[in-house]
Amino acid sequence: LAAVIMLACCWDTVEPTEYGIIYNTLTKKLSGNSTYEGGRYFVGLTAKFITFPSVYISMEFSENEGAASPPLVTRTKEGLDLTLSISFQAELVRDEIPDLYYLTNGYYENTFSKVAKDIIFQVAGQFEAQSYWLRRQAIADEIRVQLNAGMRSAHATIPQIQVLKIVLPSSYEQSIVDTQVEVQKRTTKEYERQATLIRESINIDISEANREIQVINATAKARAYEINQNAVATQLEKTISIETDIYQETS
Repeated sequence: LAAVIMLACCWDTVEPTEYGIIYNTLTKKLSGNSTYEGGRYFVGLTAKFITFPSVYISMEFSENEGAASPPLVTRTKEGLDLTLSISFQAELVRDEIPDLYYLTNGYYENTFSKVAKDIIFQVAGQFEAQSYWLRRQAIADEIRVQLNAGMRSAHATIPQIQVLKIVLPSSYEQSIVDTQVEVQKRTTKEYERQATLIRESINIDISEANREIQVINATAKARAYEINQNAVATQLEKTISIETDIYQETS
């Protein structure tokens, strides 16, 4: 019975959504550098699995419940206060799980949080406040690229990132709104000017067409009168010629 119990203790399980590495409880070290996917494995009496997620790991800096940290408070390129709420998804590199363990001793969330904050602070300070209105997606893309590069040293990749909320000083946000309103007004006036020019151009085209029609009608009328007069003159000549011939025959 004791042997059965001991044999049963030699097995350990990795869940389908996990990676596992074998840890020796006597030596306090990893047994090899292999990474195991979901399944049940024989690991020995003095070993067990230390597991890591094989699915996306979501981290969020915001005021939402369950966020890893509050929103990040930093400054724009021109020095304005800036508060960012950001979430991202990390994916562990399977074959580098042992390296991740040696780096973080299993507490990878703290490492990811620190690396992410440092990179986001650095990238956020490269953009002026107006860009956070006009180039929000471009900023998110740049943060993801830099975050992905930085996280490679922590044995993870960043496939997705979301900029949840951007807060700038209220006075600046109002000035941006006012600026956009003025831009819209100028755009509307420009559209109205173009519409006026188009209408004037149409009126000119109509006037030109009417003038051409009048010229054509006048030319046609003059030609018709000429043809009619020529016909009358020809008929008159024929009449005179006939009368002359008759007169000569009777004389």
